[in-house]
Amino acid sequence: MRGPHLISCLALSLVVRAQDTCSCTRNLDLFISKVERNYAGYQDKVTETTRPHYAALVDSVKRMAVNEQDKSRCFELLDTYRAFFRDKHLQLAGAHASNDDGSVSTPPRTTTWTAAALEGRFGNRNEMPRPLEGAWSLDAYRVGIVYNDSLRAYDAIIMASENPNWKEGMVKFTVTEPVNGACLVRYWRGDLHLIEVQGTWATGHLAMTGVGTWHMTEPPAGTMDASAFELAFGSEVQWKMLDDTTLYIKLGSCDLSNKAVLDSLVNANKTALDRIPNWIVDFRGNGGGSTDVFQALVPYLYTKPYKEHGVSHWMSPENTTLLKAWLEENMKVVDARTARYITKWVRYGEKHPNTWHKGSGGTTRLRKHDMPRRVAILADRGTASSGESFLELARGMSDKSVIFGENTGGFMDYGDLQPHDLGCDGLVAAIPTSRMNRLDHGLRYDLEGIAPDVRVGHDVTDWIAVVRRYWEQ
Repeated sequence: MRGPHLISCLALSLVVRAQDTCSCTRNLDLFISKVERNYAGYQDKVTETTRPHYAALVDSVKRMAVNEQDKSRCFELLDTYRAFFRDKHLQLAGAHASNDDGSVSTPPRTTTWTAAALEGRFGNRNEMPRPLEGAWSLDAYRVGIVYNDSLRAYDAIIMASENPNWKEGMVKFTVTEPVNGACLVRYWRGDLHLIEVQGTWATGHLAMTGVGTWHMTEPPAGTMDASAFELAFGSEVQWKMLDDTTLYIKLGSCDLSNKAVLDSLVNANKTALDRIPNWIVDFRGNGGGSTDVFQALVPYLYTKPYKEHGVSHWMSPENTTLLKAWLEENMKVVDARTARYITKWVRYGEKHPNTWHKGSGGTTRLRKHDMPRRVAILADRGTASSGESFLELARGMSDKSVIFGENTGGFMDYGDLQPHDLGCDGLVAAIPTSRMNRLDHGLRYDLEGIAPDVRVGHDVTDWIAVVRRYWEQ
């Protein structure tokens, strides 16, 4: 049993709360203590060889923390300690003081830009050297996006709005420069409350998690068309027949809320699935969640027995308590088999604190399905954690699966994150509690990720066409 990835790739805000309440020394000492007691990779990373370097680092950051009053620089000290472990799953962040729904009562700025001035700027393409600058629209809003040098980010300024709360010149959202298509958006909702969301950009299109997709009203020539963008970056779960023989399935996240959706789609289409020879399964940008979510797809990939080495869980008292609480909260949505495993881990941890519950692994054997005959799996560096686990599973058990794209994120060796509120300054740590037993067999994926079978370059916008050309060969 691989084990569910309970929390993965947390979108933790890196902004410290306004009310600063604790000393830097206190925050650092607590973070170090949390990691040393609960991190499943600690014993692998702090060894006889590395312990002198680790001790020197801890001594150094502790001495610097004594007189550090600036909260941002203190955060950097904590993050310097975190970076020693070179584990992307070990995360640290601050958080805004927020409303119950996660929004922040911070009013938007009003600029001196007018709609006419923005129209004039966008009419001269020489005045728009940056990729996001231009006129954009979504539903009741039309904005002009311009780069703000002082923020080192873009401002999206209202040009027209059907919402009376929003006037010409107000900033609807700010967005960072995209890196490999990913960006961070500070977005003011219709009620003027601020939220932070992840954004995904491709020329002419900007998708925001939980908000929707903005489209440039005059996309430059040669951009990805809207339908191709929606396939790649639209809603998290998609199920579409691209033609009579090709099914497109997208799973943009392994969040447990998507399990019921995907399960119901598989169940409702069981008869049709026996006749569809080609699948394209899109895991681009899937940052993880729970491996339970994609289990309904697994039997259709299977062609050969697959041996897993299993997972071991570090059952510190805190990890056991947090795992038990997580199970109680999610009992209605997790797979029954997973619930039995977690219950077993919790009982073991309560009896044997600060020991490993060692998973033995096993060999998976399933009934073969004649269809599909070919499965193309799309993945990129945004594919992480449980998203990567799907690729590992498909490669291990399926001769009909081919992975297209680029190396994945590399969040695979230590998992099952649990959140630890440090109690001050909005600091939250996400600490992996499980270790993949394949590490003992020299199989590592952290840092490098999983390499594709067919590499797709950053300049390619239509991945579906790449798959079809490959199949034609």
